[in-house]
Amino acid sequence: MVDGLLWLFVVNLGLACGAGLYESRVMVPLWFTPTEAGDAPWDAGAARRADVGRRFWVHLTTLPLTVLTLASLAAAWQEPPSVRAWWLGGAVAALLDRGMTFAYFLPAMVRLMDGEQGATPDATARARRWARLGHLRQVTTLTAWLAALMALYRLGGIPPR
Repeated sequence: MVDGLLWLFVVNLGLACGAGLYESRVMVPLWFTPTEAGDAPWDAGAARRADVGRRFWVHLTTLPLTVLTLASLAAAWQEPPSVRAWWLGGAVAALLDRGMTFAYFLPAMVRLMDGEQGATPDATARARRWARLGHLRQVTTLTAWLAALMALYRLGGIPPR
């Protein structure tokens, strides 16, 4: 049972890492529409049309990763110290990611998508800050994934070469 939980945690974190990179490299640039003047202001309409939060993230991380993170925080304590340290490290990093997501990233994106503020300099600045801070969240998720992978290795779920 514990092995299965750790596997699910590792797989979900790996998917979240890859999806986060895809979003930052492919989707986010689509939310800034270049103008003839050479700038690229925030396009709330493009972000609303993509609606990646409800179409994708809610199914991958909002509920599943949050539940797996909380379950991992509890389950890791039952493991030997060499596994426990890595699993708890991954779970704490994932908890940090979840905290950043619920405290800042979700509310900020809802506000950005909500109004008709579209191409205002303030909305563009807030959207660019959201995108830049997303890199910090990606590093946190990557850290959680690598620690969880190490826990899985220590548990014997990944055979040595």
